[in-house]
Amino acid sequence: MTGDPALVASLVAAPAFIALESALAGGKDRVAASGLIGPARAAVLTLLVARTRRKFVLVVHDDAALVEWQRDLVALAHLLGRDPRGIVVFPALAADPYNDIPPHPEVERERVRALGRLLRNELDVLLVPASALLSRLASPAELAASSRAVVAGDTLAPERFLLDSLRAGYRRVDTVQGPGEISRRGGIVDIYPPEADEPVRIELFGDTVESLR
Repeated sequence: MTGDPALVASLVAAPAFIALESALAGGKDRVAASGLIGPARAAVLTLLVARTRRKFVLVVHDDAALVEWQRDLVALAHLLGRDPRGIVVFPALAADPYNDIPPHPEVERERVRALGRLLRNELDVLLVPASALLSRLASPAELAASSRAVVAGDTLAPERFLLDSLRAGYRRVDTVQGPGEISRRGGIVDIYPPEADEPVRIELFGDTVESLR
């Protein structure tokens, strides 16, 4: 934490916060706290993450609470000099299979991104609405088995890679424009991973990855 210590000095010195920090630092997995309201909740959680170096899953009761918590946690992260990318949202599917209403593609993307970050331990706080806990998820082993890192110099059979990507849920298109899409033209494969901010072009020479850009 590189923010101004004076901003949180009184909170860190509060007996209730000291008790919380000591309990978590001592290895307790369950600690109850009550009475906090508004941004004070986010301030306490941000400080606990920074000072105990533990990861947290925060379950909230609905999407409105999710937005409020995310807003406050991101603001506190900036204020205290922490990386706000450590705050990751795992949204509920918000789908209705009985009325043939599929989940929104952006919601699916956010869930995939969150699971990837969780699998690689690249988060501080995972924000989850209670309804998101009702759907079955793949196991960490299944997620790891369905993921692949590609680097220059790798051996990559383009047709097999394309088929594996389609089985994993990618859509084949002529021109990649959005997350979850893939296209192939000869030795060029364009793919837009759900966790990426931009699509990636894989240039192949035979079955060897020549470049990624």
